[in-house]
Amino acid sequence: MAAIDDLVTEVKTDYQIPSFIPDDSIRRYAENGIAFFQGLVVGTIDYETDKQLRDLLKNYIYYAYEHVTNEFRANFKELILKWQWEFEEPKTDIEGGDADA
Repeated sequence: MAAIDDLVTEVKTDYQIPSFIPDDSIRRYAENGIAFFQGLVVGTIDYETDKQLRDLLKNYIYYAYEHVTNEFRANFKELILKWQWEFEEPKTDIEGGDADA
């Protein structure tokens, strides 16, 4: 749970969300955002190591805080699709084989 608490603190700082806004509210937005992104791909997402996902998630949380998640989907559609593609795309070596092979 510490990872999500760190994310909440980071979002509140980055987007200058007032301290009187309860962390629980921002945490719920974060949990909804994680579920949103998890639903877009097969496999387990990791917003701690995937910097592109973390940035998208932080923006999702801010848009949720502003109650405009539909605008988030419209404004970030291309970046979300790019992230999905890169998440799903298997890594290959220069010879065209699997990198793990």
